[in-house]
Amino acid sequence: MELCIVALGYSIGYTTGDPTRFIEDIQVLKPHFVSLVPRVLNRIYQSVIVAADAPGLKGAMFRKAVADKLHNLRANGQHTHALWDRLVFRKVNAVLGGRLTKIGCGSAPFSREVAEFLKIATLADIAEGYGMTETCGCCSTAWPFDAQGGGTVGSLVPTAEVKLVDVPDLGYRVTDKPFPRGELLFRGANRFIAYYKGASLVSAYLLQALTSTRLRTQTRQKRRRRSTRTGGCTRATSRPSTRAGGSRSSTG
Repeated sequence: MELCIVALGYSIGYTTGDPTRFIEDIQVLKPHFVSLVPRVLNRIYQSVIVAADAPGLKGAMFRKAVADKLHNLRANGQHTHALWDRLVFRKVNAVLGGRLTKIGCGSAPFSREVAEFLKIATLADIAEGYGMTETCGCCSTAWPFDAQGGGTVGSLVPTAEVKLVDVPDLGYRVTDKPFPRGELLFRGANRFIAYYKGASLVSAYLLQALTSTRLRTQTRQKRRRRSTRTGGCTRATSRPSTRAGGSRSSTG
């Protein structure tokens, strides 16, 4: 991501890494784009939504603004409004630096309710995605201004091919209703080739096989056992890790 940003002529700003100084950092950097984890976005949501409980005209105006903008967002994907942005939501955008237009989100589940509210409140489109280190970051991503995209990780990137397979030990099957469940396997041009200074950890067979979403966990287990070989698609049980810490932002 950083190389792409630099190649496009943008600059990159780094936060202090202290979550308690997030607002201070983002007001200094004034980014156009920032990548945030759901935990940070949930905190922003909790800080802003309290305005809906304000008494009198102020609270009524906030609730009306939210209702109108949510209607437009769900109808046509439009997250800006000429009147309500000027009267209500510019203040939220100003707290986040005043220039924010895009937020990238990943690493953990993110509710549709929070995603839609933050789109209209921050005046920034939120693009959720799914991926891992071994897929060079991105495997799927939401379309910009997607009216129905809230709470989803979007569609596959053009280079990705995935397959869902049963996990009998956990009771997950691709025939489950209403939604299929199982282990997600991945292959494509953006699949990793080897670990840095750890090529022996990846067998020749793995380079031609599907890369499992559980690869990272099994590899760490292999390292702990000081093994030098892995075979085929991994099938160890794990959950994607959630990283909460400093965020990265880019400014134009």
